Amino acid sequence: MSATGIDLGPLGSGGEDGPAATLRAAREAVIAEHIRAEMAGDLDAVLATFPGGATYSVIPLGHDHNGDDEVRDLLAGLVAAFPDLTLRPLRVFHASDAVIVEGRMSGRQRADWGGIAAAGRIMDLPAALIFRFDGGRLTNETVYYDHLSAVTQLSGPQAAEPGVTKPSMAG
Repeated sequence: MSATGIDLGPLGSGGEDGPAATLRAAREAVIAEHIRAEMAGDLDAVLATFPGGATYSVIPLGHDHNGDDEVRDLLAGLVAAFPDLTLRPLRVFHASDAVIVEGRMSGRQRADWGGIAAAGRIMDLPAALIFRFDGGRLTNETVYYDHLSAVTQLSGPQAAEPGVTKPSMAG
């Protein structure tokens, strides 16, 4: 576990030496701090991980958020809706200008979010996060997840808590 409380350790490290390994480690440290701060609802710390100004793209919602004010509003809504939101990294991949984190995000919805009225249900979804970098400087986070699954889990009479089997329709 890193000092940030988020461990990307064996998920991300590639075992190489030299400048490439140093850059990978620096990027992983930025991402770990970013995730820790977001899960803690520390929006100032999240924004600080974008030294040139924050940008977020939430692909399923069709929204781009440019600048610290827009990103702060986006994240404030997310934190209000899911005060217990967690992201559990499962895999980390490195590219020349990005780090991709595959994981699961989960939390109980407490306020309206993403066009979904709050019903107190739990969301538990796979997600892919692409963190774009210019050298060691984080420039953008792009988020992918299945919004239809979020809608299904969070609303509607047929929605079930994750891990709970729905009753069969067969007689």
